Amino acid sequence: MAEDAPKHDLLPFMGLYAKNDKNGNLMLTGRLGVVRVIILKNTRKKEDKHPDFNVLLAKAEPFKPAGQAPAARPAAATAPDDEY
Repeated sequence: MAEDAPKHDLLPFMGLYAKNDKNGNLMLTGRLGVVRVIILKNTRKKEDKHPDFNVLLAKAEPFKPAGQAPAARPAAATAPDDEY
């Protein structure tokens, strides 16, 4: 076994990037193939049984060849009104 091999069975799945939404709240974003993953802190949580974070999925913009300007990004996401 190589010396630098991990000593656990965990596998890297995807990277997430910390950003702020339009209200200044922390959000995590990443890309998983053709899906954009957005994780938002649940700012409407009122009880322990409500989730701490909401995970949203959106269609990701296609990858652009190197040297080509990226498409304009949509406005920062916010949690749907019906989420707790």
